Amino acid sequence: MRSNQAIKICFACLLISPLWQGTTLGGQSLDKLQQEIKKIIDSTQVSVVTVASRFSHEYYVEKESSILSFFKTEREKKSLTYINIGTGFLIDDRGHILTRSSNVLDALSTTVTLASGREYQASLIGHDPQTGFAILKIEARDIHPAKLGNSDKIGLGSWVLVIGNSLGVFPSVMLGMINGLRSDGLIQISANIDPGNNGSPVINTHGEIIGIVAARLNPPGASSTEVLYNARSSESVLVYPINWIQKIARDIIQYGHVRKAWLGVVGYQSGLRPEIKQVIPNSPAEKVGLKVGDVIIKYSGKNVRNVAELARLVEYSSPGEKVVLEFLRNGEPFTVEVELGEKAPESSVENDFWTRPSIISTTSTLTPDHVLPVDLMRMNKKLEKRIHYLEEEVLKLKKQLEAN
Repeated sequence: MRSNQAIKICFACLLISPLWQGTTLGGQSLDKLQQEIKKIIDSTQVSVVTVASRFSHEYYVEKESSILSFFKTEREKKSLTYINIGTGFLIDDRGHILTRSSNVLDALSTTVTLASGREYQASLIGHDPQTGFAILKIEARDIHPAKLGNSDKIGLGSWVLVIGNSLGVFPSVMLGMINGLRSDGLIQISANIDPGNNGSPVINTHGEIIGIVAARLNPPGASSTEVLYNARSSESVLVYPINWIQKIARDIIQYGHVRKAWLGVVGYQSGLRPEIKQVIPNSPAEKVGLKVGDVIIKYSGKNVRNVAELARLVEYSSPGEKVVLEFLRNGEPFTVEVELGEKAPESSVENDFWTRPSIISTTSTLTPDHVLPVDLMRMNKKLEKRIHYLEEEVLKLKKQLEAN
């Protein structure tokens, strides 16, 4: 089935690309297509790294007990160490690596393996709890930073490559297409992403990274467990645009955390534009005279279609940056320049988007069959608490029966 899809993709490329205009759909054209894809892979895979982190998980097991002590369950605490495999890529010649927080956060140790096979112990510089990105650093020479593109210039139907770890096999290459530009600013691509691709770069036909794999969508009716084990595969992948990530990476490297810009308004959707519902006292918005009822239409020349888009544009600006707002007040157009303030760092606040049950991480753990992936381990902890509660209730009931 997949081979047929691959053949269709190859022929589609031949038909629509000017590279093969005037040639026949024969072996020569297919060879040329293969050579072009290989050039992109060879030029970019040297920047992609394997991120292997060692974690420890504590859990409880029941001790063997007799039938007479059925209601008195004894539990033994044990510890399990396992390895989580993910992907990242070099972003500068100083050894900084961009990856997903779930690949490295709370790890006992992290080892980074370059495409050349060289291994280095990595240190965690910082991470952003809201978006789930982290920066690692290795002390290495003769490295090849990735070539970054402009994610604002991508379009529907553009072909992309995803390079990373597919079930721990590096390098693994997946061919896909941009099939959606979401209203929340994320890019949606069609690609067969496996566990281990968490943090993989998404590359355009010029060999430039235009985004990073962040999550994949569950098919309708499928549980997280089914998708994790590929019982029902999903080929809809969510990608964070590289233009956003560059700002996150710069802040973490320079400050250890992401500095959030602040405008100081609360908005709601009014028709096709965001309308100001509240202006925060002593905020940048209040200082320049923005009022309740003002309808924002442009942010530094960019059209603003909804509240989420306005919030995103502010969030990925820098504190102290001066932006130009165009807005309507009672139907009349106005323009004002605002110097953005700085929002206090958030310690553990997550974006609501990333907590939706229909989205799961592509984190994987390459371990024996009895070891569960990280996401399922978190589920197990909740189950353990629930079981412990039920055991206590059973003991209470037993005591009441004995008393009677």
